Amino acid sequence: MAPFRILLRSRSLLAPLALATALVPATFASQQAPPPPTTAPTTAPTTPPTTPTTTPPATRPATPPPTRDPATAPGRDGARDGARDTARPARPAGATPRPAIEEGPLPPVELDPPICDFGFVRPGDAPSKKVTIKNVGDKPLLVLAVQPSCKCTTVNDLVGSEIAPGATVELEASMRAQAGVSERRADIKIRFQDYERVTNVQLRMETSLPIRVMPPYINAIREESMSGRLVVESLDKKPFRVCSVHGRAPVFVGFDPAKDEPRNQYVLQYDARQFKREEIPRYLAIETDHPDCRLVDVFFRHEATNPVRPEFKLAEYRCSFDPIESNGTGKFKVDFNELLEGEPLTAIETTLPGATVRWVGEPEVRGEYLTAYAEITPPKDFAGILYAPITIRTERRSQVIAVFGLVTPKGHDGCLGLLTPLAADPRTMVWSPPSAGATDAKAAPKEDKPKDLAPVTGG
Repeated sequence: MAPFRILLRSRSLLAPLALATALVPATFASQQAPPPPTTAPTTAPTTPPTTPTTTPPATRPATPPPTRDPATAPGRDGARDGARDTARPARPAGATPRPAIEEGPLPPVELDPPICDFGFVRPGDAPSKKVTIKNVGDKPLLVLAVQPSCKCTTVNDLVGSEIAPGATVELEASMRAQAGVSERRADIKIRFQDYERVTNVQLRMETSLPIRVMPPYINAIREESMSGRLVVESLDKKPFRVCSVHGRAPVFVGFDPAKDEPRNQYVLQYDARQFKREEIPRYLAIETDHPDCRLVDVFFRHEATNPVRPEFKLAEYRCSFDPIESNGTGKFKVDFNELLEGEPLTAIETTLPGATVRWVGEPEVRGEYLTAYAEITPPKDFAGILYAPITIRTERRSQVIAVFGLVTPKGHDGCLGLLTPLAADPRTMVWSPPSAGATDAKAAPKEDKPKDLAPVTGG
């Protein structure tokens, strides 16, 4: 060790030292390297891996790369920078070795389809698709590992499967859609024996209701973009009517509901200034007469609605229920992106006067996800757009979310149309039997329309 100490004291030989350290065994380098500087912990992983200990070793994610060893860090001058390409960070003792860079040819396989596209998926659904993997080489291929990049994805077990030349196997992938409107992308990495590079299966989907709104949220933070336009369209291309925008008359661009036939796409103008601050809903509800989507929501991003302190890891901090009749019960589910081990759900409650909510059945566990089911009963004889703040509790934590849905009068057919804010909670819109000729947006009073908007034009 004496020559090593002499070399360490020599400033002029720092670059050879870095090269020599990179070439010694990983265990020796990790024992001899000086302790890292005080700033090193900021680059080290601070959260435990989310993969459960029951994951088979063949599919467990690789160990995160360690912090660069100071003894092998590149210097500031040209001579020291020459060590940049050869110096490697020392791996902790006992760590599983892996190639720093994947090199060499790709495995000789063909994927059919080349991209697994789930298309439009309803929130919370988990469709499955099959991808055929064909060996186009002249030697058998052995599957060593199959690793999805997202917890939302599950696959069938192909580890240990051997694919003969010209033969195929099927990879069945299921991808869980988010609870809110969004796009989701993931991939599945497949490693074969004798190949350092992996085969990557790409997955993608778009979460949407049968009625899609673009953009999917309104950004009114710091009073910016307080007005703008939304495109509302049916994915099945069937014509429909827009009945109201959170109980108010829609403002159409290039469309006159009194003269024009229903369309499958509309352009709407909105103005956030039509709401008082205490009335701003976190989710703007658009009522339609589409049979498969009577209510579609748009996230209203504003200082009055944006802050949500996440105590639980939830897929979405809002839930919805399908349309129900007055005095009925709406069912909804809460998707947790975590398991509540040793922390069962103890209570669920709402602050909306006259409404009740309760858990029903037993929670379901799917991998690392937990889904709990609940039902809400609106106030007696209520009709309109219900918006209820909900609190879910365990013995240690609580979380406030929003639950909303459409409640129609018993026997009522068609749109509810214009609604009135509920005094107890202005975000909840109440329906009352309108006078003749004012049952929908066609007879909306002009004063209900937002001011200071661009003029309506054709197209």
